[in-house]
This record gives sequence, C-alpha cells and structure tokens, in this order.
Amino acid sequence: MNTNHTRIPADLVARKARDVESIEGHADPQLREIFWFIQWASWQHGGLEALARDIVATMGEHIGTPRMRATQVPKVYTVEDCVQICREIPDRFLPKEVFSRHWRILCPETEFIDHTGFGPRPFDWDPAGLIRDFNRDLCWRTCADSFIQEMPRRLEELCTVPGQSFRDSHGKLSERDWMVDSLRDTLTQYMERRARDIAQRVAFTEITKQVWEALDYALETRSLVHIDGDPRIGKTESIETRSLMYPGRFRMVKTPCSNSDGDFFKAIAIALGIDPRSTKLKDQVEDVCDWGGRH
Repeated sequence: MNTNHTRIPADLVARKARDVESIEGHADPQLREIFWFIQWASWQHGGLEALARDIVATMGEHIGTPRMRATQVPKVYTVEDCVQICREIPDRFLPKEVFSRHWRILCPETEFIDHTGFGPRPFDWDPAGLIRDFNRDLCWRTCADSFIQEMPRRLEELCTVPGQSFRDSHGKLSERDWMVDSLRDTLTQYMERRARDIAQRVAFTEITKQVWEALDYALETRSLVHIDGDPRIGKTESIETRSLMYPGRFRMVKTPCSNSDGDFFKAIAIALGIDPRSTKLKDQVEDVCDWGGRH
C-alpha cells in the first residue's frame, strides 16, 4: 500500500462543492457529503487506496462489468458472456495472457496485434479452454485490481477538479467507472454500511440518543446547539462516535486549553484538513465552513 498518499486540502473540496451547486442551481446534500467523506478518507492511514481496498472487501457485489453483474453466481460464463465481458473491459486492463491465448474467440473481427509480449498461443479456437481460463474469479479480480489502482486518482479528482462528475456530458455513467456499478450509489451504500458498523461498537444509551439527535438537529437547521450534562456520562464519546460514523457531515474539534485565537483556528484546521501552517489560516477556515457546509 502506498504510504505517500495525497491528502486532499479542504479548501479545494469547499470550492468544488460551491461550484457544483452554482452550476446545478440547487443544493445536493448527499453529493456534498460524499465529497467530504472522500476528503476525510484521504487524511486517514493509507489514504484513498485504503478506502478503495475496503470498498472492494465489503462491497464486492458492486464490483464488475455490467455483464458480470447480470450473470448470477454460481453461473459459469458462456462463450458469449466471455466475449461481452472482454468488450466491457478496457484493453489495458485485460488479463493479457488469457486474452493472447483466446483472442480469436474474444475479438474475432480484429487482427491480432501483440501489445502484450506473449503473442498468439496455440489452440486459439478453444471454447472450452476459454470458459475455463476466462472464469468468474479472474474477471472479478481484474475489476477489483483495476478499482484499487484507478479509484484513488478518480476520487480525488471527483471532489477537487471542475467538470469531473459521476456522469458524462450526456448524463450517462462515466466510462472511467467501468469496473463498478454506479460509483455514486456504491459510495453512498458503503458510507451507510460503515456508519452502521461503527454504531454497533458502542452502547446506545439515552445520553447517546440525545447527543446524536442534537447533532442531527444542528446539521439540519445549521444552528448551534448546547449539550450539557454531568462529566463522564458519555457526551464526548457520543460526539466522537457520531463524527466517525459520518465524517462527511461532522468533524470533531478538540479545543485547546489556551485562549489564543491562533490555537483555536489551528484546531479547527486540523479537523477539517487544512494546513495549520497557512499564513491565512483564519480566512481559509471561515471559507471552508461557509462554502463547504452550505445547503
């Protein structure tokens, strides 16, 4: 796993969220939450590659080309399935050795051009061998490996680069996401599943219920809420858990003991994903809080 991963600056995400809502003419809270979840994940151990790997591990049913997802397990692929799946996988991701062995069946309308170094193999016309070699496990692993390889850059660009979207200019799902069912839906379901898993790790007390309801109210109304109670009854743990469940909605800021404005804004910056060494830290924090959470 790459340890030198990119950490996405919060101000780029806030700017992208503002631009998207300006172009669309309306707010999209779910899309904004996806952006901020991706940004948060980029600051965690392993970054977006770790996120991609976890999606593959927990959302495997969403991985695959359209034909792969249409053929139900444990159905063995037919020759027609293999040919269609081969057409749905971009050339540079095809399993090269298998393709070079069966190219006459997989691409009968084309002349073989050896870009692989393997060259055409004997027994090219071997349907039984194709079904054996071009099997479900190989195809799924091809898609999963491609997802892990391509998604870190794709996710980073989605929440920072103008014009990058889940859909192309014609409203169709982006061809860049060929190896996964609707990427937006997959991310949304992953975030929901992850939140449920985290919620199950804590005891759901009356204090937890009240704190979570207060946080959700603050998010919905964009207002301040005051949570008061005796010490050591679970208030902080409840806030930490809710923030970990939904980092695209909440960030927990641990305020410093000092009375310094600089220290206060540094604490907020660290929680948001802003370089605390910035010379314009206060302005950056205020801009991110203003544009990044607007709806």
